[in-house]
Amino acid sequence: MLLHVVGMIFMATYVFLFRKSAFDYVYLAIFYVILLHWTFLNGECSIAVLAKRVNNPDYVAGQDVHLDDVRTAYPGHETTILIINFIKNGLFLLNFYLVCVRNNIPAVFYSTFVFIYIFYLWLLSLYEYPYQNKSFLIVQEILKYTLIVGLLMYLMTWRKKRKNAKP
Repeated sequence: MLLHVVGMIFMATYVFLFRKSAFDYVYLAIFYVILLHWTFLNGECSIAVLAKRVNNPDYVAGQDVHLDDVRTAYPGHETTILIINFIKNGLFLLNFYLVCVRNNIPAVFYSTFVFIYIFYLWLLSLYEYPYQNKSFLIVQEILKYTLIVGLLMYLMTWRKKRKNAKP
């Protein structure tokens, strides 16, 4: 779980620690892959799933999306957990936004991503066991393919821009 916590701190503080560089695109790609891979694991991170499978080899991804690092650190402190998760997700989105802006990423791409991120977190909060809910699974598939198509569209736009750029 230490790897998970370190990764979250990095994702939440990146823009404040590093200046604009080519690594910004790696950061954005990591962010995008994180959200996309959640849709393959019913709202969970692969690191969290692996950690849960250590304790329970029969664990199914999405079986307990509400048990996270913060809840493990502060059991029974629901208000504290909500505040920490709100701050964490707010910092994630602020970092994502600021990196996009400083790299002139079109607003249509980052605003769509931010909307999907917020919507997906809200959707996960609606169900105790999302992986068993047919409505959740249908919406999750729609979001998954929306993210994939959005990525392809961005890559085509980026490729076209690079091709048309003057040397």
